[in-house]
Amino acid sequence: MVLVAVSLIPFGSHVSYKLTSGIEHDLTKDAAIDITHERYGLLNSAVSWPNLAVPLVAGLLVDRRRHVESALFFSGIALIGQLGFAFGVAYESFELALASRAVFGIGEGMVMVVQGAVIAKWFRGGELTFAIGITEMTHAAGNWLGKVAVNVGIILGGWKLTPWVGVAACTISVACSVSLFPLEATMRPPQCDVVKLEAKVGHSKLSEFAHSVRSACQATSLTFWLLIALHVLISNTEHLFDSVSANFIRDKWGLDVKDAAWLSSVNVILPALLSPAVGLILDRSSWRMLTASLACATMAAAHVLLGLLELTPWLGLLMLSGAASFLPTILRSCVPLVVPLHAVAFAFGLYSVGENAGKTIGSPLVGYIKDHNGSYTVDSIIFVIMSSAGAALCLVISAIDHKRGGKLNANASKFNAFEQSEILVPNYENLYTQAPSSTV
Repeated sequence: MVLVAVSLIPFGSHVSYKLTSGIEHDLTKDAAIDITHERYGLLNSAVSWPNLAVPLVAGLLVDRRRHVESALFFSGIALIGQLGFAFGVAYESFELALASRAVFGIGEGMVMVVQGAVIAKWFRGGELTFAIGITEMTHAAGNWLGKVAVNVGIILGGWKLTPWVGVAACTISVACSVSLFPLEATMRPPQCDVVKLEAKVGHSKLSEFAHSVRSACQATSLTFWLLIALHVLISNTEHLFDSVSANFIRDKWGLDVKDAAWLSSVNVILPALLSPAVGLILDRSSWRMLTASLACATMAAAHVLLGLLELTPWLGLLMLSGAASFLPTILRSCVPLVVPLHAVAFAFGLYSVGENAGKTIGSPLVGYIKDHNGSYTVDSIIFVIMSSAGAALCLVISAIDHKRGGKLNANASKFNAFEQSEILVPNYENLYTQAPSSTV
């Protein structure tokens, strides 16, 4: 029950973020709104602006508070932002739409941080990657609905009604956040309750917060920072392509808006179907990072087919879909493996900052290149380079991890051995009864 609820908390944010892809053509052709491809890129990058800093501070606060409260708060902010964007499109106000996307971004970035923290709190060992696979399944389902939402809007009366599909999805997410309150009230997570333990530290709020910052930073490692670099490369390749994929397909293969939207959703079909099975396999596999490297290489090959060759788009999109079935599950499941529970929300916050820094720069850049070159060829070359760099970085991370004990490539039985030796799950009660000046 917890897994179902927490999987759906970011659902509305995924739908709302991706639905702009389907209405890009209409937005850029509507003279009343006056949006160029570069300004369209600003609409997407605006989601990332607040997430260049908010997840760092908010991640620390999430680590110190009840996760259910954080889930409700940030899913509510996402709903408010999406409402503003819907009104901005309806009343043809680019300024309102842009400001609302920034507000939406605060919620959109943080619900993923909260979701990761809740998963790490409730699931462990051989359950962890499967649980994250379930969340990635709903993630992909939300992305798919966002990509085809323009067709729903047209059925309802016009493309300008498309953002209201996102409003409805965000409302569902808020309801799921509310449902976590009675669930957590009646059941105790298997992981220890960090909030109650922190209450034992009898110092000022400022001192406690400084202690949290110091503890979280000390909990990171070289492997974690390399994982952030990998996440930046892969997540931005995916997000930047998805933000223009419908218009890219429409331009290159001459399809109408509705057909292009349907076809652009192909690359999220397999993740929606296979992510839980991928999680089960990875929990029992010792080849996590090698699998990630192969998936990155597949992504690079897919962008060669899509952007540089004239073959049918189906092949490249299916290859992207196959890679997306593995990469998000692998990247998110790595965080609780290398970062202790008391800092996991902070770690996911760093993931979010890195991802959004790339989107902030990349989204307007993709639109700028399109406006000045008339095609997405140069963008596709950039996607190939980023994917190839990700494939190489996976191998580097695997080699470093092997020298440090092999946590990332551990299967379920080896993971249990780590837990029993308190490598992955330290004694948090002792940790939080120490003075704030103690080394973590």
